[in-house]
Amino acid sequence: SVALFDQAEEAVKDDATLLHRVQVARLPIMYTQIALGTSASFAQEDGKLVQRQGDDTTSLAERFEKIARAEGVTRVREGGPLRTLDAWLDSLPKQAKDVTLETLDNGALKVTLIPQMGGRIWRLQLADGRDLLKMHGEEGAWIPDAGGYEEYSESGYRSPGWSEKYRVTAKTADSVTMVAQLKNGLEVTRKVSLHGEGSRDISIETTLKNRASSTKTAAIRVHPEFAVADTAKAKVSLRQAGGATSWVNLANPADPKAEKERWFRGAEMPLGQSVQPGPG
Repeated sequence: SVALFDQAEEAVKDDATLLHRVQVARLPIMYTQIALGTSASFAQEDGKLVQRQGDDTTSLAERFEKIARAEGVTRVREGGPLRTLDAWLDSLPKQAKDVTLETLDNGALKVTLIPQMGGRIWRLQLADGRDLLKMHGEEGAWIPDAGGYEEYSESGYRSPGWSEKYRVTAKTADSVTMVAQLKNGLEVTRKVSLHGEGSRDISIETTLKNRASSTKTAAIRVHPEFAVADTAKAKVSLRQAGGATSWVNLANPADPKAEKERWFRGAEMPLGQSVQPGPG
């Protein structure tokens, strides 16, 4: 189909009206290409992730937008929060050709961060090389904007904060601090730290500031994907508000290896800290 549309565009390239009609007819094909390939694959080289040739969906999305706006397209789906053209375009990761990795390593835990992709933690490895976070793709064709650990500035899944470019403002032997300005008017600062040589403890401190002139509703939502080989053998330890520790079994009785959703309310809520909003 792609080759046929290439031929069709070439055949009518000198007629603006016919060319536009061919391009509009091509939009569903382009949409499918973007939807199936929104996550480009990267190879790891010398402290960077370098995008593999042929995986540049960002350029394809830019071309889709140009044709769609010329045609007056306003919606790309029938329902859901991403039904408008603008919302769908905003949801697509803005992929660079290559991204720099920031690494922290204390001998027991190695943390690899990608500031340019939402300030995410891409890898979390033990000294023996085992990955604690789920990685998508494979060696030489990693998909770094999925899996790992990402955060959002609102309660909605993949609300602003998870894909923007963060800039590193400070780095020491055991910490990296990153800042990003989000499209919802919030500024997010994230500091990732390791706790001394030989420790497996990691701290993530995130702060949101409202830089807009109007009141904003914000919520720091974390989204880690752990590398769990068998949920039937996996448990999660949570410290509750009263200080006690509880264990949650992740196994799904109907299918021990399937995902299990668990909500925590009331006394079951994990220990957290409530902060009152202040000026600025």
